[in-house]
Amino acid sequence: MTTSILAAALALLVVDAALRLFRARPGEALHAAVYLLLAYGPLLLVPRLPPLALSAASAVVALAALISFIRLVGLRHDLLFAVPVYLLVPAAFALAHAGPPWLFQSLPVLAVLLVLAPSTLRGRPEAYLQKLCLSWVAFLVYGYLWGHAALLGRHQPLVVALIILLAKFADVAWVATSRLAPGRPNLQLVASPLGGLLGGVVLTAVGGPAPGHWAGFGLVVGLVLGLASRSHDLIVTDVSEGQSRDTRPLKSTMLFGFGFALAVALQLQRWIAG
Repeated sequence: MTTSILAAALALLVVDAALRLFRARPGEALHAAVYLLLAYGPLLLVPRLPPLALSAASAVVALAALISFIRLVGLRHDLLFAVPVYLLVPAAFALAHAGPPWLFQSLPVLAVLLVLAPSTLRGRPEAYLQKLCLSWVAFLVYGYLWGHAALLGRHQPLVVALIILLAKFADVAWVATSRLAPGRPNLQLVASPLGGLLGGVVLTAVGGPAPGHWAGFGLVVGLVLGLASRSHDLIVTDVSEGQSRDTRPLKSTMLFGFGFALAVALQLQRWIAG
């Protein structure tokens, strides 16, 4: 990663920190600091990590985000749904790093079966559909979609770091809009792709590597991140019965959206490469 790209990332970090720490209460400041470390630490370290270390680091962050999500949606109280997901997520990263591609691609189907089996044997119908869907979504995002970091990290760790950077540009635009126009989520859905586009333009200007389609790449990453982040907010509002979501463990909205952005970006990168 060049000095110019690092400078752009550090400048974005300053803006991001200012947005998140402005008027933050002590507890919120700690959550924001942890989130900033989870987001920008990998961005700076990923290009220097060997594939195994990159996969392990991605798995650690994904597991932290998974724990946050499980807590938010209330699945931690039902181990029949939570435990299979906790076991499946690290398995997904192991397969993405060293397993056959066909087995990794089959994981969403296998995950449904592995979650379905113990909960079906128990046979308790209370909120069964909701718990089943939430547990499958949890694995899909933090195991299968985040596992694409290990897939891409086998050969192109720098691209993983640059996708993180583009996603952060989109996320900062999302957060800035929430501060300037609170209660208007549709504006966030516009701001997020524009933030990703700006990130792509900046990356091109400071000498991002080939193939060089970074503006369009950033636009797509920002669009996907915004849609997935909004989906996360709707899920949390639904399962928490409309309670305030101003403070969330590990700031999990962006971490949820990043899984989608990473997987789509990998497919887009493959399509561009031909």
